[in-house]
Amino acid sequence: MTDIAMLESKTRDWLKPYTDSVLGHFIDGARVDGEDNRSVAITTPVDNSVLGEMQAGTQTDIDRAANSAWNAFQSWR
Repeated sequence: MTDIAMLESKTRDWLKPYTDSVLGHFIDGARVDGEDNRSVAITTPVDNSVLGEMQAGTQTDIDRAANSAWNAFQSWR
């Protein structure tokens, strides 16, 4: 087995618990659902096969994540 094939196999094993559902976003220390139900495929560059799906982010999701990161940064200062 080549190094790339072994890495892909380990990646698939690591993702296995998550592939039964669409992955949400991780914002403010918690998994949260996105604003809408669109999803995108997570693919491996080895052979472009689909490893799983995750929610597509909207501008609102990005704003929530950026605001959360900014607030966390302010508390570290």
